[in-house]
Amino acid sequence: TEQVKRIIASVRPCNGVLRVDNPRDPLDLSGVSIPGKLVIVCGKGGVTLSGVNREERPNDLLTVLSIGGPILGEGEVHAAVLGSQGASLSVDAGASIHGLLVLDQLPSANDRQFRVIRDDKYYSGATTQASAAGAFADYYYVGVSPMLTYKKVIRK
Repeated sequence: TEQVKRIIASVRPCNGVLRVDNPRDPLDLSGVSIPGKLVIVCGKGGVTLSGVNREERPNDLLTVLSIGGPILGEGEVHAAVLGSQGASLSVDAGASIHGLLVLDQLPSANDRQFRVIRDDKYYSGATTQASAAGAFADYYYVGVSPMLTYKKVIRK
């Protein structure tokens, strides 16, 4: 946790993907403010989010992905929060996630006494099985895969 907080404090803005290898202990992001466009991927130790990015700027995009670990939330969290491979979610009653929430398992009714306030800057369009015409392909792009993923960018 401390090493991650030092990196976040020393690199401004933080743009990219940060993979945190935390098999047991949670990554504690309480009270951090992260300018830039950053994706944080953490392991089975999970993540604690409390008062995260409350001072965000209009172009800041923070995404936190927990792969199989618990996600604990308190207060205001300004981020896209994602959980996969059975990541559990526990958010304090009255807390709020400003951004979006994507999970592969729905929390129990007792753990759903918080608010998710959609932030349009995380919206990347809409697609259907028949068409991807409504997608904003260049709006928000990160590939997390064991395969090579790239995007060709031409600047004029």
